[in-house]
Amino acid sequence: MQANFMINLGDKARVPIMTFSASSSSLMSIRSPYFVRAALSDSSQVKAIGAIVQTFGWREAVPIYADDEFGQGILPFLADALELVTVHIPYKSSIPSSATDDQIVAELYNLMAMETRVFVVHMLTGLGSRLFTKAKLLGMMSEGYAWIITDGMANKLNSADPSAVEAMQFCCCTSNGNLEGFGVSGSGAELIRALSSTTFRGLAGEFELVEGQLQSPPYQIVNVISVGPRVVGYWTKGLSYRISTSARYLKSDIACDRGKEDDGD
Repeated sequence: MQANFMINLGDKARVPIMTFSASSSSLMSIRSPYFVRAALSDSSQVKAIGAIVQTFGWREAVPIYADDEFGQGILPFLADALELVTVHIPYKSSIPSSATDDQIVAELYNLMAMETRVFVVHMLTGLGSRLFTKAKLLGMMSEGYAWIITDGMANKLNSADPSAVEAMQFCCCTSNGNLEGFGVSGSGAELIRALSSTTFRGLAGEFELVEGQLQSPPYQIVNVISVGPRVVGYWTKGLSYRISTSARYLKSDIACDRGKEDDGD
């Protein structure tokens, strides 16, 4: 809601609005010439998720997402990506951001009663940590289950609660103002053109905007183990490292983490 307000404000003032944190896929539908997103859209990772599911030969997957704008935004893009690799979504599990532990447990019991054992989790670290802690207590982090977590959590694993990371073991893996003084910028159009044509290589990789959106880099495939996250491969469109599909990985969470392509081997 705050992002939408700022985008509308930028349109009225003709001032570019640049965000480094708003990643919700729902913002892609906003066609504003003054909106620049220097944060990757959540939807940029869905093809990587689809490739992982296809690699392991799974035929069904259940999204587990926060029931808010952040969680819901990725769903249509994820559904399309899974459909491309002929993976069926039999159920969509929504968990309120303010859910109690009892509500989380009740939904996990609901998931346990289903045949599908492959889950794609899209939520922020706070709710996700509670989800995995309860899932471990119910035995859902054991062999036979597969968990894929999006970068909403994967990017924060190093700073997450240690007990929450432990729960993910053996899972492969954003004062009143003077409204009368509101004006219209005379240089906004020139500034947005300059931003749109800017490219450089920074600490996080290549910076390039296409239609106001930051382009997707390669994704790291991260395995959560006892010593912390470990990179087991990379995914990028048309290129991937081979990932073992042995049965032992069925008890692994797979985390999609945005990262730079390795300059080595």
